Amino acid sequence: MQPNDSSPPPSGLRAEPANPAESEFAKEYRDLAAQCRQKFAEPSFDLPTLPASAMRVLSLVQDPDVSPRKIAQALQTDPVLIAKFLRLANSPFYMGARAVESVQAAIDRLGLYTVRSVVLTIALNSAVLREKRLGKSALAMWDHALNTAVAIQDLGMRLHMAHSVLFVLGLMHDIGKLPCWLMLYELTAKRPGMRPEFLQSLVEEVHMDVGEVLMDVWKMPLEVSVAVGGHHRISSIEEANYFVMRKYPNLGVSECNVLAIMLSCVSVADSALAALGLSDEANDLNLGRKGLFTDLGLSEEQVTEYLSSLPKHIKEHGLVDF
Repeated sequence: MQPNDSSPPPSGLRAEPANPAESEFAKEYRDLAAQCRQKFAEPSFDLPTLPASAMRVLSLVQDPDVSPRKIAQALQTDPVLIAKFLRLANSPFYMGARAVESVQAAIDRLGLYTVRSVVLTIALNSAVLREKRLGKSALAMWDHALNTAVAIQDLGMRLHMAHSVLFVLGLMHDIGKLPCWLMLYELTAKRPGMRPEFLQSLVEEVHMDVGEVLMDVWKMPLEVSVAVGGHHRISSIEEANYFVMRKYPNLGVSECNVLAIMLSCVSVADSALAALGLSDEANDLNLGRKGLFTDLGLSEEQVTEYLSSLPKHIKEHGLVDF
């Protein structure tokens, strides 16, 4: 089956325009989203950015031959980043037998992929929560990002996959909502009175496309862009493969397969949270049908155990306040 690249949001989140004013608003917003690359380039549009110090570290981590010492040196250029890095490295989610007191010791214990997830967590926290224009939406977005990261890392451990890489994908999957809400903020300032559920539906409709553009602007790795752009557009690994191959036709078959499995994991984790009532997205998870859980090799018993353990893992992750 071939996924539709312009799929609507899940039915539980669809709020059709209730009057001509909302219809006109929806058209204007969709046009703005379709031209978001130009919008991002406007000096008057304050596009959120990731801290430069964190971006330097993330760039270094992409190099498989980089030395831990070089990463430590990059971290040490930013005292705030160092403090948050050590605090997060010593959180219940990451802490080992004893606390670490130096950046070098933390890097040695965590490994490069986990360092990337820690630094990206700090950077995304800064980008999202400092957006005062979003009000409570920013905190809800951050909570969902963390919960999805924890859910997908748990799933990855069960599947014996690189769960630190998956953590990053879960953390980033809905980041397109950030500029989507900011563009809505501009429009609603001129046209107040729109229903909240209608605005939420518009964000759900376009956030994957807008997110892909943002990932290009932020120069994020390919697997992150795939997760951001496809997590609501698939219901099987076959569809995930088609999505990846259509978006990136120059990739080899094996690379497409790996990306399709990663994308499937993001979709499963996202749906699992909705099924458990741990997100405000529509619950489209059906354990009784064949789909992504089956494609990933999980039995119904394994799925039930995964879902039943998630609330406890999310409650105990200790990542929200750092």
